[in-house]
Amino acid sequence: MPPQIFIKDTMTDTHFSSVSDTVFHVNMQPSTAKAALVTPIQSVNGNHQPVDFQEIWDWTAHHKKHDLQLLRVFLEKWGYGPAGTLSLSSNASDKSTPAPNSFSSLLEWFDAAFPKSRRGIHPRLDLCVTLDRYKKIREGVRRSILGCMGAYAARATRNALQDGWTELLALLQPLTENHGPLDQRSYSLLKTFADIARRAGLEPWHLTEDMFDALEDAFVTAQDRELTKKAFQILNEWNGLVDFGDLLPHTPIPAPPARRLTDALPPHIEERIDQLVSIAATRIDINTSRIHDKVTQETKNAYRAALRYHVKLLPYCPIDPDTAYDRPVSDLEAANDVDALFAPEHISATIRATEDREHLPSAIQPDSALTYYKTIRMILERNVDAFDAADVADIKLRIKSSEYFKDAGRDEMPEHIQAWCRDLVSDPEKERRFHNLHRIFRGKADKIMDNARNETGVFDASLLSDQDRLGHVQISNVDPHERLRHIRR
Repeated sequence: MPPQIFIKDTMTDTHFSSVSDTVFHVNMQPSTAKAALVTPIQSVNGNHQPVDFQEIWDWTAHHKKHDLQLLRVFLEKWGYGPAGTLSLSSNASDKSTPAPNSFSSLLEWFDAAFPKSRRGIHPRLDLCVTLDRYKKIREGVRRSILGCMGAYAARATRNALQDGWTELLALLQPLTENHGPLDQRSYSLLKTFADIARRAGLEPWHLTEDMFDALEDAFVTAQDRELTKKAFQILNEWNGLVDFGDLLPHTPIPAPPARRLTDALPPHIEERIDQLVSIAATRIDINTSRIHDKVTQETKNAYRAALRYHVKLLPYCPIDPDTAYDRPVSDLEAANDVDALFAPEHISATIRATEDREHLPSAIQPDSALTYYKTIRMILERNVDAFDAADVADIKLRIKSSEYFKDAGRDEMPEHIQAWCRDLVSDPEKERRFHNLHRIFRGKADKIMDNARNETGVFDASLLSDQDRLGHVQISNVDPHERLRHIRR
């Protein structure tokens, strides 16, 4: 039997789709004791950490010449070069991009600065390129970074192993020939899963319930979980039809457990949050003592999101001598008094932390944050038996006095957005590309709205999907000519 292999994943392929993706980073340690017994080898991304983009340029020129043009566009046209000056010691080059010197690797910086598009939403409109172009450049540059780190060499090493996965794939490969019963797509999926399992140090016969944690620690992308689920289904379907012998467990491979959220709160905190939400959503008629619960589930979810946002941000709030904040919350697991986490001084701490993170890609904006904190105040106010009225009034005062929130909720653009627009209109080429992008988005929005008309030809918003309602249609409501005309004044 070949030696067991365990690889601890050190890369995160960042996907910015929610507040938690952007603001919170929890590096979860392997939670299976057995994972500590296997022999660590090369990381999934290789062991080399390039210190600047000159190294990445040189590697690309030698190994992936077809990506060199994409790297050139990133460095020259997007303005992040020259290659020798963009390094881990660099400061932020613009207001839209975080500083590389605040990250542990150029890959981590790149993923944060140029997030992957989710749900068709363009994450970096300031670059004035189409979403398709953004994706192409991003993927090409990312390939170059990974290659320079040694990711492809590490994968080739894993693929060359003679182990249980080699035997299993060899048994299945003939079934794909001449349009055989196993389709090529399923076989390719199993090959990809075999690489995940090798990173986790798992052989096929290890696919039992007690190895799920080790397997999950080897996940690199958000798609790995769904891919694993499908791989288990395929292996279970063919186990028995193919004589795998002792390669697979004698019992069917169990389905993966529910997703383990990296931003999950301790159970006792989640339980208390649910209680606070339930009380805040309940109305009691004091005349009849009848309980009325007319708050929709969507509103309850909004209540819960506001409370969770605040609590999740607390461990990131440092001591602040200027405000006498000297008892920060460092360990939520050890927080026995959950209600104390909503004390006025903790509310102020997370407001400061929210402002400090405003520069991050897709970070929560002041108007959204203000809505969260107003919601928190309202929830605490309705939980009269748990929270002192004086503390709730203090929280209201702190929210109202925040300079960060002073422009939130107004029908005007924040100052930093106005500054971005002034920079845009000062460059005719950038403005031209911006208007072209708007016409593209407006055309897509009009098409979506046309498809959302009922049988009488009248527009019906209920026919829109959530993605369409929150994405393209909002873009269609903005007239860039009118906005930019006011900015020029």
